[in-house]
Amino acid sequence: MRDFPPELIEKVIDCCNEPESHIPAAEIAACGLVCRKWAPRSRVHLFSYVRLTGNPKLSELLNLLADRPTILSFIR
Repeated sequence: MRDFPPELIEKVIDCCNEPESHIPAAEIAACGLVCRKWAPRSRVHLFSYVRLTGNPKLSELLNLLADRPTILSFIR
């Protein structure tokens, strides 16, 4: 992946998140598993809007943040 400019990788991930692409969040999450360079841009889209529905979801989010505190910087 080092042969691709970061701007190109970001554009590809951004295109996956456009409403007309109809790509599910699970697929965008999978982009973050391709390699370390893909993870931050994927997380920008996954965590730019967080909606919690009940205490179980809050617990899941808190556990995720405890395991991966860097994700907190993507949540607005």
